[in-house]
Amino acid sequence: MVCRDKQHYQYITPTGEVVLTLRRGDGYQARPFTEGLAPVSKDDEWGFIDQTGKWVIEPAYDRAYGFKEGVCSVRFPYRNK
Repeated sequence: MVCRDKQHYQYITPTGEVVLTLRRGDGYQARPFTEGLAPVSKDDEWGFIDQTGKWVIEPAYDRAYGFKEGVCSVRFPYRNK
């Protein structure tokens, strides 16, 4: 589960143990874990972290949503050609 206050996003276990904290002031936004990965935004680019906080898919997307049955939805950045 992901909880947030004015300064942090915190991932917690069902028993309330904090396992990972991200500071909002460092440009982070966070969504819940699904299938072992969580969509996280750093400076408005979305990617995915594992349960240790390591980037598994580097931030490169305008939006990212949780995995279901091994697939997820992302929105690629608009590139004006």
